[in-house]
This record gives sequence, C-alpha cells and structure tokens, in this order.
Amino acid sequence: MVVSQTQIKPLSLSELGKRFEGKVAIVTASTQGIGFAIAHRLGLEGASVVISSRKQQNVDVAAENLRAEGIEVLEVVCHVSNAQQRKNLIDKTVQERFILISYAIYTDSV
Repeated sequence: MVVSQTQIKPLSLSELGKRFEGKVAIVTASTQGIGFAIAHRLGLEGASVVISSRKQQNVDVAAENLRAEGIEVLEVVCHVSNAQQRKNLIDKTVQERFILISYAIYTDSV
C-alpha cells in the first residue's frame, strides 16, 4: 500500500490573522529553538512578545530578528530558576508599557 504525503504549505501573514493583537506574551528561553518559534508565531499573529534568556547576546540577536519582521518585542535577561530574575522579568514587562500579561509560556531545554 502506498500512502501519499500531504504537502504542508506555510501560511502567509495575511492568512495568519491577528488573533493575539492587543495581547502580551512572555516566552522564556525564547532566543532559539522552539521558544523562539513560539515567540515568533505569537508576534506574527499580533502579540507583543517579551523574550528572555540567560545571555544578553542571545536576547539581543533574537529581539533584532523579531523586530525585523515588525514584531513588538521587549527583551529581558532572565534565568528562570532564579526567583529575583523571574520577578525582574515581570516587573520590566509591567514597567515597559507591556501592562497586561495575557500569556506566559515557559520553555526550557534541560
């Protein structure tokens, strides 16, 4: 029996819609891999995204890449196992006009 493979076509920006417009999403460990992909997709669908990672350089590069696609980004260095850094992440989000937190997504590659 031969099973045909279905081609998966990426959606265009106009097909994505803006279902997260006016929302804020905090995505931790979001400078590479699946965390970045989640932040990217939420941003394409209208969310303002807060990205974080343990290293400033990673955060800066990821933020630049997201902004290049017109995504509103706040970048924060944060090691999520550190309670003070988690508090700082939330505090900066609130201070930087990202007032309403609609989604918080924790990703971690151990």
